[in-house]
Amino acid sequence: MSTGKRIAEALGFPQKNIKTDQGLYHANAEELLSIVQKLPDTCERIVLIGHNPGLTDFANDLTRDQAVITNVPTCGVVAYEFDVNSWQQVDFGKGRFLFFDYPKKPD
Repeated sequence: MSTGKRIAEALGFPQKNIKTDQGLYHANAEELLSIVQKLPDTCERIVLIGHNPGLTDFANDLTRDQAVITNVPTCGVVAYEFDVNSWQQVDFGKGRFLFFDYPKKPD
């Protein structure tokens, strides 16, 4: 939760609007996808904060076009966009990879 609060602050997102889901804690890729698919369509963008190994697997499964990410480290960010009309339509292989960054990434 502390990571979420820090990210929200950096993005100017009100901390009171942070939603928590215990299902994110050590979830596997399929469980993370299920959580995303249940999000309300009133959300235009989401920031999903979780733990490995599920988070790295989820990041890799979202697209088939990008080289495999071996590890999403602490505070790592992987961004995708989806050409869908509903979160229910998000699925593995449908994401368009935007970027992968993390604090200790070599220049």
